[in-house]
Amino acid sequence: AGEEIIAEAQGPKEVALAHYDFGMVLLYEGLDKHKDEIVTHAHEEMTKALAAAANFPNAVFCRWPSTCPSQARRCGEGQV
Repeated sequence: AGEEIIAEAQGPKEVALAHYDFGMVLLYEGLDKHKDEIVTHAHEEMTKALAAAANFPNAVFCRWPSTCPSQARRCGEGQV
């Protein structure tokens, strides 16, 4: 469902919001199920949100290690 919403999004802001929303769903699912691969996918969606709209404030989620604990090492190294 998340991929479909992203595919239907139009314009940079809407695409960024779609990636962000999908990333948040994945993050909570990954944390709930203790699955690193799902959290990694969430991190990738946040990266795509930033790429779609670099000034999109909610997409900076994984730029700060304290808000993205499972990706703190990656975020801290600037690999976002």
